[in-house]
Amino acid sequence: MLESPSCPELSEPLLSPVTPSTMIFSLRPAVRVPAPEAPPKWAKTERSFRPMSATLRGLHQSAVEVIQRPASEDSVTDSFGQFIQGVQPHHLTPTLLHRSKRMVLDSIGVGLLGSTTHVFQLALQHCQHMYAPDDVSSVYGRRGTRLSPTLAAFVNGVATHSMDFDDTWHPATHPSGAVLPALLAVSDMLPNNRKPSGRDFLLAFNVGIEVQGRLMRFSNEAQNIPKRFHPPTVVGTLGSAAACARLLSLERSQCSHALAIAASLSGAPMANAATQSKPLHIGNAARLGLEAALLSSIGLEASPRVLDDTSGVAGFSAFYEDYAPQPLTSPEDAGLRFLLEDQDMGFKRFPAHLGMHWVADAAASVHKLLLGELGSQGMGRGSQVVGQVQDILLRVPHSKYINRPFPESEHQARHSFQFNACSALLDGEVTVFSFSQEALQRPDLLALLGRVRVEHPHDNPANFDNMYGEVQVTLVGGDVLKGRCDTFYGHWRNPLTNESLKKKFCNNAGAVLPREKVEELIEAVEGLDRLEDCSPLLAQLQ
Repeated sequence: MLESPSCPELSEPLLSPVTPSTMIFSLRPAVRVPAPEAPPKWAKTERSFRPMSATLRGLHQSAVEVIQRPASEDSVTDSFGQFIQGVQPHHLTPTLLHRSKRMVLDSIGVGLLGSTTHVFQLALQHCQHMYAPDDVSSVYGRRGTRLSPTLAAFVNGVATHSMDFDDTWHPATHPSGAVLPALLAVSDMLPNNRKPSGRDFLLAFNVGIEVQGRLMRFSNEAQNIPKRFHPPTVVGTLGSAAACARLLSLERSQCSHALAIAASLSGAPMANAATQSKPLHIGNAARLGLEAALLSSIGLEASPRVLDDTSGVAGFSAFYEDYAPQPLTSPEDAGLRFLLEDQDMGFKRFPAHLGMHWVADAAASVHKLLLGELGSQGMGRGSQVVGQVQDILLRVPHSKYINRPFPESEHQARHSFQFNACSALLDGEVTVFSFSQEALQRPDLLALLGRVRVEHPHDNPANFDNMYGEVQVTLVGGDVLKGRCDTFYGHWRNPLTNESLKKKFCNNAGAVLPREKVEELIEAVEGLDRLEDCSPLLAQLQ
């Protein structure tokens, strides 16, 4: 459970306590099915809602009978479909509820802050200008603005990742941003008398997180910081599809097809990391996963073995060459256990690539030593630091896309070991404001960047579970100061306290919403599992 909904003072810095309407999808703009009082054909009359594919199956029965189909009941793909369709709210343990509500809160906060960015504004402008109006699903930070569900999922996903402030898991991916915007869009889409309960919403969210984690654990390659595909564009798209399939109560085979359709909509190269296009990765994962579930719900089919390791025909193995899948545990099995039970989530204290948090904490500890050497209480400390530093050595993992000696944009700075280490050396911390254009052009910062060297020790793997960050500063007089971080505050082994997480949320959401609205959002998320339907949460976001 999240603690008291009261919001900490917004001016208080977030410091580490330790050192170191329903729609029919088409390629054209979405069209709403009119009137909740005439429910869409695929909606059940109970609280759960299930696309009705029996008619479609009947219409195509003759074709189905003559097609040779592989038996899929014992396949890995089918086991995922069985899990998505069969898992129930009672499988959500107190630990899962607690951790997933923290993820929802954090993701909404970074999404609201992200709605102030230029990248988000471009994405929203594109959707509003290129598609016909369809006032269904709400948009982060824009009162009165609504889009079709798929477009709302897209722009809210872009907002979530626009500053690289969203959560990170191991193996490396950003799980919440690919799932939550899609679920919020679907929930907005459903008629008022068919809104999911809070527990149903959290169940679908956990299904989307679990599917991502399971897929990544089938590959050793996925354990390390990526080189080829950006993981959220691969597992995130399937996670979104799984979550939406669960929230829409699709049948078992439809859940499997949704994953297979999503696989055909997945994948983006790492070359676009540290650019304005990287946030599109999360937006597309949320959007395309939702589209996959909607297409499956109206009868579109795909490979029944896309997640299996089939010789001679690449399915999901196209993304991970050492992919070795195993069937998921059946929801009916007493041994069912979610990955989030055993490994918590990583939450960032400042908006940058997760790897930056190790070097920032190590550099911040050196900053304290520098102030001691200088006898400074902080007055004019930037120039004093620069005047005393002769050489800066960073010992970090080898990962090309986050080794950027002289970043030229905020997006490059968020992916630069050098920039984040030097910012922490100057200021004692890295914050949201460290990536402003003014901060990037500081003469003191540029001077320090010119003194940085980088080493990649063999015992420092590019792996978020095992890496470390070390900063060694040689002073003009010859003294050497060292700082090292093995587990930063916010890592899954050293998670943010509820107080710290709420402080981060208040600072982020407070950039867009009034204080009372921020507090109401905290209350809505904290009590989400007790809501008969999730309308109170949706109302706060509208």
